[in-house]
Amino acid sequence: MTAIRPIIALGIAVSLAACGGTSRSWWEGRWLGNRNLPLRPGENELAIKTIGRVDLTIQGNGRFELFEGGVPKSGRVRFAGDKAYLKVETFFWKPIEAQGDAAVAMNKEIELSRIGERVRFFDPAGFDKEPIILVRQPKPDPASSRN
Repeated sequence: MTAIRPIIALGIAVSLAACGGTSRSWWEGRWLGNRNLPLRPGENELAIKTIGRVDLTIQGNGRFELFEGGVPKSGRVRFAGDKAYLKVETFFWKPIEAQGDAAVAMNKEIELSRIGERVRFFDPAGFDKEPIILVRQPKPDPASSRN
């Protein structure tokens, strides 16, 4: 009986730890941000805004779609407490492995941290080493799409 007590205690601790943090459903939806990159003389303003834009959609099935740095990406999401992690599986609609060994080696998880009702987006292998704050976008009103 005494050998079972530590196992039960560990199970309870793991269960309580799993209950803490942000629910998966909180993350679902579309999130937008922009790095507001500086525009230098002679640069195309639209191109610079597109490169700075971060457009993330987290789906209920544990998948995501991301447009960042002017590039479409997709993959899977894992959740831990008040954080979520994005693992990119496709880059320009092709598997990461098809991009070569360098792309595979650079493919680090993107870290999302909940900050109130916003999200801190940090890509350790991204072109910009600074994190960016993303804001949840309202869900489209189905009634407004009717004619």
